[in-house]
Amino acid sequence: MTLIQILGLFVLIGILFYLIKSAKKRVDAAILLTIMIFVLLLIIAIIPQKLESFLEQIGFWRPFDAFLTLLSTTSLILALKIYLKQKEAEKAITKIIQHLALNKEKENK
Repeated sequence: MTLIQILGLFVLIGILFYLIKSAKKRVDAAILLTIMIFVLLLIIAIIPQKLESFLEQIGFWRPFDAFLTLLSTTSLILALKIYLKQKEAEKAITKIIQHLALNKEKENK
């Protein structure tokens, strides 16, 4: 390993520890996604040669291509989850507003 790889490893490990420490306070999908990204980067930095031969067998030419594919897939899944949660919240708000409107109408009678 070269000096720049070793420095990169220390930086990635430091960021990963910081994220895990902050995740103890609150855990949400964004923090988990970020931790997963840094773990994947750490794996790519530690064992690029072994990872390269494995990834070539499944159709990726470089480890970074696989990383980008996993990142984009995970981001799409996260966006879908956020969209579905937003739809649930919208339905709940609509139900509450309908309930309040019916109660107000009953009071006015």
